[in-house]
Amino acid sequence: MAIPCPRALSRKSLRLLAGEAPVVSGSEAVKALGKAGYELDEQHGSHIILRRTDPPKALVREAGLTVEEFTCLL
Repeated sequence: MAIPCPRALSRKSLRLLAGEAPVVSGSEAVKALGKAGYELDEQHGSHIILRRTDPPKALVREAGLTVEEFTCLL
């Protein structure tokens, strides 16, 4: 795959190619994390707390429980 001329790439694209995290706004980060299963739990001024919308399956699996068993324990 040919890499386009660096002048044609945006700064965000160059950072991604270099393995660096892109510079994004807070709203862009919240939107991206929403796609990954997080939702807004609470907000205090500019500080946002996000929570996962699905149960923590890795922890449940490590405890030797099914998701249904874990849900019954809640």
